[in-house]
Amino acid sequence: DANRLVRQNDKYVQFAEILVNHLRCLQSFRNDHF
Repeated sequence: DANRLVRQNDKYVQFAEILVNHLRCLQSFRNDHF
């Protein structure tokens, strides 16, 4: 069970990292164009 929870946590962590990267790209994109 613990391993299963850790795996799910890793998935969420990867997802969060991807979201953060997209948000950074959007912010830099807005800053460049506005």
